[in-house]
Amino acid sequence: MASSVKTSQSESQNIDKSTLNKLARIAAKARVSRLDKSQVNNLLEMLYSTNNPELLLIYLARQAGRNEIDKDVARELYEILNNKNLNEAVQILGIFKWLFEAGERTRDFDQFLRQTANQNQLLEEYIKFVLRGR
Repeated sequence: MASSVKTSQSESQNIDKSTLNKLARIAAKARVSRLDKSQVNNLLEMLYSTNNPELLLIYLARQAGRNEIDKDVARELYEILNNKNLNEAVQILGIFKWLFEAGERTRDFDQFLRQTANQNQLLEEYIKFVLRGR
């Protein structure tokens, strides 16, 4: 059991700051597009049920084609998830879900996206923005 915890911790260190910043931007865009939280859960459920990141990408395209997920949001998620293994994909979607849910009671994400010029600070700014509770 301890070894699996250690593996999870080492895997979590593989997600770089650039990816975290991108996930913060995507979460804000998902809020602007009024993405239903069930869609985020569906992405994770699809990944867990198939254990196949490639099938997740097909499902993501399907949901975008059906206008269930905004095409820009889907495209950016695709870019981050493409060529990721199962553990990386689970971790990335999990972090996306946390960021998305953190903004549940916050408004004006379109303003946040317009005003946040430094792409290298997006994660930090996103967290500050959510905690201010606009």
